[in-house]
This record gives sequence, structure tokens and C-alpha cells, in this order.
Amino acid sequence: MRAVAEKLRLSQISPGLVQSEIRRHDRRVRPRRRSQPRSGCLRYRSSCACDRACRRSHRPGLNIYTRLDGIAPLRQAIAGKLARHNGVTADPDAEILVTSGATAGFQAACMALFDPGDEVILFEPFYGYHLNTLGSLRVNATSVPLAEPNWALDLEALRAAITLRTRGIVSTRRRTRAAKSSREPS
Repeated sequence: MRAVAEKLRLSQISPGLVQSEIRRHDRRVRPRRRSQPRSGCLRYRSSCACDRACRRSHRPGLNIYTRLDGIAPLRQAIAGKLARHNGVTADPDAEILVTSGATAGFQAACMALFDPGDEVILFEPFYGYHLNTLGSLRVNATSVPLAEPNWALDLEALRAAITLRTRGIVSTRRRTRAAKSSREPS
């Protein structure tokens, strides 16, 4: 596994990701003021009990767009779980990314790993957003159908699909058994 990790590199697209101007403003203003303008926050006074309760319900710092890599306590908790349950040491500030769902996670991973013109193999059936995400990044998707009724993987078809430009394989493994190991019985 370490040999594979050593060969990974960031894509040409990933350095172009930027933090929003709102977050940059927050970091600059936070040390000087107790509150600052934030997207989605109301800035008026009201005597309505409902408004007061609503304002009290917002925890400072969590009622705004969070950091693009997720809030620190959650990343630290994930690192702790990985260490305790999986024996994996991960730096929560450099090696853990929290996204707002699988689609955002897939997008982030693709932007980090693939360049325009790279090829990625999708086992079919696949989710449409996988194909659309790859297409939006100008990554070429190659479909390898899995054989019904038990969704068996044809290793010869997989070998034929791999080229010098292949950088990844997307396997969607759910209850549909859309992908299976060659060691599993057919």
C-alpha cells in the first residue's frame, strides 16, 4: 500500500482551489471584534421572543459556512476513531477532509487526483453523478459492464479497458452488488 501512496500526486487542478472571500474576511476580523458580518446571519435587533430564541440557538462559529476541509473537532474525532479502531494514524489538519455528502467528497477526490485527459474506469451500473463529475473535469470515463444476474466482474474486460492514461477505477459497492472481488464465488 505504501508503494501506491508514494506514487500519488496532486492534480494540476487542485492548487487552483481557493477559500471564499467571506472566510478570509472572518479570519482578518475575528481577533478584533466579537461578532462580524457572516453570510446568512441577520444583523437587526428585535424584542420578539422568537427572534431572541433563534439567536441563542446558534452556536458561535457553526452558523456559517465552515472551513472547506471541515470543522477541526470533527476532523480530530475522525483521526481518533481511525487510530483506535483501524490502527491508522492520520493528521486531522493535513490528511482528513470532511465533505457535505458523498457527491462533494467524490468531486473533491477527483479534483485532487485527476487531470484533464486522464482516464477513469467505471464499473457499470454506476451512478450518473460519477460520470458527470468526471466529464466536468474533462476526465475520460471508460465503462466496464458487470455481468448480470450476480454482477460478476469480467477481468479480461477490465484488463482491456486499462490504458497508459488510466489513473483510477470507481467501484460502487452497495446492496446491489454492483462490484465484486475476483475471490468471491460467482
